[in-house]
Amino acid sequence: LCENHNGQDSAYLHELTRITKLLRDNIRVADTAGGRIVELVKSLRSFARLDQSEFQKVDIHNGLESSITILGTETLQNIRINRKYDPKLPAIFCWPGQLNQVFFNVLKNAAEAISGSGEINITTGSHENGIQVEISDSGQGIPPERLNTLFDFGFSTGQSRVRLSSGLAIAYSIIERHKGNIRLESKPAVGTTVTIELPLSPAQDGVRK
Repeated sequence: LCENHNGQDSAYLHELTRITKLLRDNIRVADTAGGRIVELVKSLRSFARLDQSEFQKVDIHNGLESSITILGTETLQNIRINRKYDPKLPAIFCWPGQLNQVFFNVLKNAAEAISGSGEINITTGSHENGIQVEISDSGQGIPPERLNTLFDFGFSTGQSRVRLSSGLAIAYSIIERHKGNIRLESKPAVGTTVTIELPLSPAQDGVRK
């Protein structure tokens, strides 16, 4: 009887240990998921800038990071994001929600141009009158004859990223409103680079503060 009792105690102890470990693992997963949800909510708020929709001075790095977070691991699966941020990049005046939409559209376009694994490089820098954001990918690229139509609404094709040109058209109109420039360079089977230039001082470019 004693041996049987000891055996039951051992089994109970083993089961208790297993359940305790399972609970700890579940709590850890819940904490991680909760942290991700909090981070996503923060990114969504930063992305839309619901509390600050007016023309204002912002750090565009925050908008880039919010866009990356919102795209999420599913869209960016097997894609490495390489950041080359200028630590001394000045803040600029803009409509942050609109500018974040530009970053999101360009990054989403870049991600969906990559088949399998690849890379997206994000580089920021400044010049005399403004800043520059360069987003390049290792995707399939775009044929030269289609480059001139990318910023037009309604043009699409099922064989390349050009089907997402409506997003680029929106990006173009937003950058134009900010008195900036957006240009695109691409080589088939090599990749695409989108360069965005924005003025540092909107007052000099006819944009109201």
